[in-house]
Amino acid sequence: MNTHAIILEQYRKKGFTLIELILCLSIIGLMMSFIAPNFGNVLSNSKEQGVKAALRTIQISLENYYLSNETYPLGTDVHVSSIIEELKTAGAISKEIKNPFSGEAFSDTDTSGLITYSFVKNNQSYILEAKGINNESTILRVEQ
Repeated sequence: MNTHAIILEQYRKKGFTLIELILCLSIIGLMMSFIAPNFGNVLSNSKEQGVKAALRTIQISLENYYLSNETYPLGTDVHVSSIIEELKTAGAISKEIKNPFSGEAFSDTDTSGLITYSFVKNNQSYILEAKGINNESTILRVEQ
């Protein structure tokens, strides 16, 4: 075998052929088509878990408020931002609670992650309700 043929044979053994490269990219693309939609669901589920954690923090703060004042804050179907302000004023909560969907403090203009509060005066109880993405469904309801 001449040296030219040996060099040509070694050159051909290096790297991928065009067909192999296209096949690998096709397989990677197919796998990504299955993974990418699930990533969006994971992200929204983690934000909903953050809203649940915020609701639990507010619930603990409401219990601290009750221990100090022997009643819960008044309000019916009130957005939680006003309740948080009252809890801060009373010293039942010290940190700022942020909406995981917006990254900002809870406000009455939240388009996702809405939390509402209602006080039932006759039996000294309250209802906290957290909504998920786009405020479409209730993800957690606490009646105390």
